[in-house]
Amino acid sequence: MFINKFPKTNFTLPNGQSIETINILKTVTLSAAAKNSTSIRTTVYDNIKKIENLAFDVYGNTSLYWLVLYLNDIDSFSKLPTSQYNFETDFLEKNNGKVYYIKDAKSVQDVRTGDLVITFSGDGTNSEEWIRSGVVKEWDSNFRRIILKTEYKNSENTDSNPTNPDLFFYRRNEDGTFVEIPNVDHEGNKFKVGRIEDEKNKITKLYDGTINELEMSPFNIIGETSSTTEYDFSTTAPASTTALFKLSNNDLPSFVTSKTFLGEAISDNYRTKTISSVPSKIAGNYMSYVSSLSVASVSRGTPIDNSRGTV
Repeated sequence: MFINKFPKTNFTLPNGQSIETINILKTVTLSAAAKNSTSIRTTVYDNIKKIENLAFDVYGNTSLYWLVLYLNDIDSFSKLPTSQYNFETDFLEKNNGKVYYIKDAKSVQDVRTGDLVITFSGDGTNSEEWIRSGVVKEWDSNFRRIILKTEYKNSENTDSNPTNPDLFFYRRNEDGTFVEIPNVDHEGNKFKVGRIEDEKNKITKLYDGTINELEMSPFNIIGETSSTTEYDFSTTAPASTTALFKLSNNDLPSFVTSKTFLGEAISDNYRTKTISSVPSKIAGNYMSYVSSLSVASVSRGTPIDNSRGTV
């Protein structure tokens, strides 16, 4: 078998037992020339559960599974072709949180994964007046936004929801109780919620639609009809003319386009479903070459040259 060509090493288990296993630091790889050969062809697969099944479908030979892996840079089960339905179902289960942009793109200096954030209809002194809450999954400094694992709404509070409510931050103590974190901006005021998105639809990239969809930094200063070459990375609050300031206030001009988390994930999944292969005769040449290798000749990243697959 292909994998038996790799040198062996001894691995010590936590219980002290020593076992012989493959030395994964000494393997082969396909050269760039091999991966970009004119003989490469592509096929879209909707759903594959086992790499051996894919190898049999492509080459009619399950022992060529390694060639499928190497040609397509598959190093985990997550990179196997997955049906769109299964992919989106799994994606939405993992990313069903809420995203709170900080109004005016101000930067919160003290927020951690696991913190609790709450908005109130009042001044925060009455716990029964809470409107929305959630546990922090991530602080995204690039877009100055808080990503919540899940957002909870207080159905018993019938007060109107403020347009840009103050954000209250709490952190769990070792005894399980929560204490408020006095997060305030550079002027001493509480941070306010700006734009709100579903996590699945959070914006991941911004583009200037007037310049061949040129990707923009969130801190890019923009005009009324196009972007500029100027930036403002202020850690307090960037200029009101930055893309991020406008985004946080739902005020992006129409020439700015974007990509979303889900949109990019769907594109990535389509690329994952596009499997590269070579003609069976070339695949056989690769197999013959690998079979001729001696264990001593295999070192970390030993390249299989494109010429090995030439008919």
